[in-house]
Amino acid sequence: GTTTVKGMHDKLQSDLEVNLVISRPKMFTASIPKRGKPLGLTLRYVTKGLSILIGAVIEGAAKDSKVDIQQGDRILSVDGRVGVNEMLDALKNSPSPTIVFSRRA
Repeated sequence: GTTTVKGMHDKLQSDLEVNLVISRPKMFTASIPKRGKPLGLTLRYVTKGLSILIGAVIEGAAKDSKVDIQQGDRILSVDGRVGVNEMLDALKNSPSPTIVFSRRA
């Protein structure tokens, strides 16, 4: 199957039958003590979005924490706060943010 938007669009236009696979993401929670370091995550988001995408894990507190955070994981809440602006504020200001992540299954 295809997973790109263009590929799915083309498939919907050309095929008489479509198979759709839905899978639930893996959810996990981690606290990341910053200890004065930057978090070390490259973040991708839209300000009115509901989640933040991890673009990369670089040097910093997240890598030091040994939590298995991967490129492509999504942040769903930080310290119980939701919404991109609220989560960004919590990530910036919390010395040890507790983050709920989701990952493709």
